[in-house]
Amino acid sequence: MLKDSFQQLGKMYDQVSQAHVAQENLTEADALIETLREYEGINSQLGKLSSLAKSTTQLLEEGNKAVTENKMSYDENEQLREKSTVIGRSVMAEFHHLAESRHYDWAVRVQSYLQEKANFYREISQMYERTAQVFGQTVQNPTE
Repeated sequence: MLKDSFQQLGKMYDQVSQAHVAQENLTEADALIETLREYEGINSQLGKLSSLAKSTTQLLEEGNKAVTENKMSYDENEQLREKSTVIGRSVMAEFHHLAESRHYDWAVRVQSYLQEKANFYREISQMYERTAQVFGQTVQNPTE
């Protein structure tokens, strides 16, 4: 019986090894990496959005200067201010949307990845428990 228990132990380690190999082929880790690549692409565009917001601020400053130099009327400057405000708020809304989307996407991906890992280690744990039970039977029936 002890010989059979050790054979079962060897089989269990083979199964654990195979499970580790199979784990390497699972897609959740790839999905996590892909999400990071998407973030990299999104982050590269944030500079352009920031430049747009900065440009509208500079345009407002130039408009104020043009009014003081009588190169632009107050009404024209107010129209410029309204349009710049719309652009600025749009940029801020886009920043907010991107941040919210990234937080949500990241949370979903990490949750999925961790759940996959938990399932994997639960399966490994069950393999160990089944093998431990085989040894437990050997202890209870040592003469068999």
